Amino acid sequence: MLGFLFLQHCQLQVGLIDKRVNETELVSRYILRLLSAPFDDAERNLFVRFTSDATLESTKDDTLTHEHPDLTASKLSGVKWASSHAYGEVKSCEAGADNYSICLYMFRIAKFTRNAFDKQDMRGMLDFQAVGTRVSFLLLVEPVNGMYVPLELVEIKLPESVADLMHFVVDIQHLLMILNAFHGHCIQVT
Repeated sequence: MLGFLFLQHCQLQVGLIDKRVNETELVSRYILRLLSAPFDDAERNLFVRFTSDATLESTKDDTLTHEHPDLTASKLSGVKWASSHAYGEVKSCEAGADNYSICLYMFRIAKFTRNAFDKQDMRGMLDFQAVGTRVSFLLLVEPVNGMYVPLELVEIKLPESVADLMHFVVDIQHLLMILNAFHGHCIQVT
C-alpha cells in the first residue's frame, strides 16, 4: 500500500537526475515529492512543506535565529501551521563535495530542532539532510533534562528515476523505521 501511494505521488522521471541540478529544483521536483508521500498524514494534520520563511518558533521569540530550513514537517491547526515536528536541509550533489558547508548546515538544522524541541515541549524531533538524493535521518531526544542526544537512524538513497525503484525497495524497511520513529517520538508532551 505504501509503495503504491509513493509511486502515485512521486511522478519520477525516466532518466537520472543531473548532478548539477540546483538546490531549489532538487527540493521542489524531487525531495519534497519523495518525502511528502510517506510523511504527509491528513488524519494527524501533518504535512511536509517547503519553507521560505522563518521557523514557527523564531517568529514567536526574538532571541532565536530568523533563518529557515529548506523543508519542515508541520502540524496544521485550522488554517495556520501550529508546530514543527521535523526539519531538513537539501544540498545539491556539487555542494555536497564541500564537507565544511555540509557540517555548517547540519549544525544549523540542529539549532532549529533544539529550539523547536524546547519551545514546543516535544518528545523528539526528526532531522534530515539531503545531499543530492542521499538523505540522512536523525532523531533528537532528551533522555535527561538539558542533555540532547541526536540518534542517527539511517541514510537512504531516494530513487532518481523509474529505473532506481527496484533499488529503493530495499530501503522501504528503513523508511518504515523512520516513519515509526517520527510518529512515535515526534509528538508534543501533554
